[in-house]
Amino acid sequence: MGFKMLSESYTDRYYGNAPQTITNVEVNITVPNGNPNPFKFHIDTTYKFGRFVAAIIIYDGCSNYEGKKILVFENLTVPELKKVNFLDPHFSDKGPTNLIPIARFEPTKKGWNMAKMFIEAMNAQE
Repeated sequence: MGFKMLSESYTDRYYGNAPQTITNVEVNITVPNGNPNPFKFHIDTTYKFGRFVAAIIIYDGCSNYEGKKILVFENLTVPELKKVNFLDPHFSDKGPTNLIPIARFEPTKKGWNMAKMFIEAMNAQE
């Protein structure tokens, strides 16, 4: 007893050998610039609690969520964060600094509240 894999195609089985032609189709897709430039940003708001900093970063020219990102960093002060000139919001160690966020949250009021709760909970575990 065996399987008849690849014995007939899905198209042949359900549509016969009819030609499958689509003509005159126009597709309009708007793709937002989802890649923030790690050199073009400013820090909008920060919240420091213990050894963690939550920050709302706005990336110039990034159109998704108006360029806002909520990032959390560990073992960093607000003055140190404000001095950086390269800030990649992704969890990547590729770049001129070793400043990597430990968490990211949705850039909304709810996300900001969650980021603050997160760093408060992390500090409570010590």
